[in-house]
Amino acid sequence: MKEKGKEKTPYTSWKGVGYALTELWRFDRRLFLLCLLRIPVLVLLPFSTVYLSKLVVQLVTEGAQVPRMLASVGLLVLGMVLLNVFSNYAALVSKGRAELFETKFYYKVFDKVMDTDYENVESFEGQTKRERAFPQNYSGVGVGLSNIPESLVVIASCVFGFVFYGVILAALNPFITLLLIAITAVNYFALTHVRKYEAAYLERRSVYERRLNYIQYHGLDAQNGKDIRLYRMLPWFRQLFKEALAARDREVWLFVARQILANVLNHSLVFIRDGLAYAYLIYLVLSGQMQVDDFILYFGLISGFSTWIVSLIDNFNWLARSGLIASNIHEYLEMPDYLNRGPGADLPQGRDLPCALEFKDVCFRYPGAEQPVFEHLQLTVKPGEKLAIVGVNGAGKTTLVKLLCGLYRPTHGDVLVNGKKTEEYNRDEYYTLFSTAFQDVHLLPMSIAKNVAMCPEEQIDRERVWDCLRKAGLAERVRGWKDGLDTNLVKGVQDDAVDLSGGEQQKLIFARALYRDAPVLVLDEPTAALDPIAENQLYLQYSELAQDKTSIFISHRLSSTRFCDRIVFIENGKITEMGTHDELMAQGGGYAKMFEIQSYYYKKKGQRAPLAEEGA
Repeated sequence: MKEKGKEKTPYTSWKGVGYALTELWRFDRRLFLLCLLRIPVLVLLPFSTVYLSKLVVQLVTEGAQVPRMLASVGLLVLGMVLLNVFSNYAALVSKGRAELFETKFYYKVFDKVMDTDYENVESFEGQTKRERAFPQNYSGVGVGLSNIPESLVVIASCVFGFVFYGVILAALNPFITLLLIAITAVNYFALTHVRKYEAAYLERRSVYERRLNYIQYHGLDAQNGKDIRLYRMLPWFRQLFKEALAARDREVWLFVARQILANVLNHSLVFIRDGLAYAYLIYLVLSGQMQVDDFILYFGLISGFSTWIVSLIDNFNWLARSGLIASNIHEYLEMPDYLNRGPGADLPQGRDLPCALEFKDVCFRYPGAEQPVFEHLQLTVKPGEKLAIVGVNGAGKTTLVKLLCGLYRPTHGDVLVNGKKTEEYNRDEYYTLFSTAFQDVHLLPMSIAKNVAMCPEEQIDRERVWDCLRKAGLAERVRGWKDGLDTNLVKGVQDDAVDLSGGEQQKLIFARALYRDAPVLVLDEPTAALDPIAENQLYLQYSELAQDKTSIFISHRLSSTRFCDRIVFIENGKITEMGTHDELMAQGGGYAKMFEIQSYYYKKKGQRAPLAEEGA
C-alpha cells in the first residue's frame, strides 16, 4: 500500500459527545426542544415537593383556616401534577426518539463495514476499530448513544438545581454550601480516574472479545463439526475458550474492583457531607434559631442538594462513557478510505476489450507484516490471454488477485488496466471489470436466482440464470427442487432452505461469475471441492467461455492449467518461471517437479515416479 501519511485524531469522550450532539441536531431537532423544556421542569418538581411540606407545616402552625389551606395546597399540588404529566410524557417521547437515533448509527457502522476499502476490513487496526464501534458491544445502566440526550438533560437540571439550592443554603450558612461543593469535587476527581481506566479497559477488552468471537464462530460453525468430532477437538476448543475467557474476566474483575472502590468512596463522602449538614440544622432548631417549617425546608434542600450532586456526578460519568462509545463510532466512521470514490477514467469498452493487464514494479507488504509478499514484480497479461498462476501455498497467488481486483493497493509500483493505473478508475466502477470466483465460498440466505444474479428480483434475467447454472453443471440439481430458482439457501437461517455440498457451492459461485459476464474473469482455486473429472469438465467449459475475455486462473492442480495460453510459476513472491505447459516441463524447474509429484497420484500401479528425485 502506498504511504497513507495520516495524522491520528485524538478521539476523546467529550469530542464524542460533541459529535453525537451534532449528528442529533441534524437527525431530530424536535428532540432538542423537548430536552430544553424538560430542564426547568426537572428543577421545579423536587423543589415543589420540598416546599409543599414546609407550606403544610407553616399553615398548621399558623392556625390557617381550612379553605385557605385547601386553596394553597391544592394549587401547588395541581401545578405539581401538570409538571409531572409533562415530564413523564416528554421523557417517554425523548427516549423513543433517542433510540431511533442510536439505531441510525447501527446502520451507519454496518454500511461502513460493508463499504470501506477491503484493506480496512482485513487489517488488525480496522478489525479493532470495528469491534469498538458497534454500540451493542457496550452494556450498563445509563450507557449508550441513546442515553446522551437524557444525560445532558439531567446534568443541565442538576446544575440549575445545584445553583438554585446552593444560593438558598448559602443565605442560611455559606459553610454548608462550601462543604457540599468540596466533597463533590473529591467525588468528581475519583470518578474521572475510574473513567480514564475504563477507556483503557475497553481497548484491552475488545482484543479478548475478538478472540472469544473467533473461537465461538469456528466452534459453532456446522462446516467444522465433522473435524471437531473426528479429531476430538472439543478439549482443544474448550481450553482455548477457557484461556480467552479467563483473560477477559481478569480485565472485567479489575475494572469492577475499581468501580466498587469508587462507589465506596462516593457513599462514604456522601455520609460525611450529609451528616455534618443535618447536625448543623438540628443544632439551630434546638437552640431556637430556626422554626420547624424552615427546618423542614432546609432539611429538604440539603437532601435535594445532595441528590443533585450525586445525580450530577453519576450522569457526568455515564455521559463520559456514552461519549466514549460515540467517539469509537466516530473514529471508525472516519477511518479513511484511499481508493478513488470520485470521478474516474472511462472503463474499457467496445474496441478496448478484451483488457490488457500489467503489474509494473509492484511491491506489497501486508500491514504489520515483517516480510513483503512481492518485491518489484513485473507481469504483463495480453488482451484476451488465459493466464494460469501456480505455486506452492503462501507463494502470493491470492494476494496477486487481490491487487489486480483493487482490493489492496501496492506499497510501491502500479497495477494497470489498458495502460491506466487502477487508482485512476472510480473504485466501484473498477470492480465491475471483474467476474470472480474465490476458493472461500459464501452463500447468502436467499434464493438460488438471487445468489447467482446478485441483484434485486425485478432485475434478474431468469433465463440467463438457468443458462449459467447449466454451464456450471448445476441446472439439473436445481430443477429437482420443487421451487427451482426460488429455492432458498442456507438451512441454518431459513427452515424451507436447502444446503449445497462443497462441490455444488463452487459450481454456484462459478455460475455467479458467468452471470456477471465482466471483461476480466478471475478464478482463484474455485474447484478445490471438485473431483478431478468434474474439475476438468468445468475448466473445459471455462476455456470455451473465456474466448473473448482476459482471464486469470489460480489452481493447485497443475493438470488443469494446460489449456491456458501461458503459465506463471511463483515462488516466495517472485515469478521464477513463465511459459506454456510444454515449455515449463522442458525446463525441468519447479513447475515440472511439482507437476510430476502431483501426476504420481494419478498413475497406475507400476508407473510410480521416483519421489526422492522429484522432491530433490
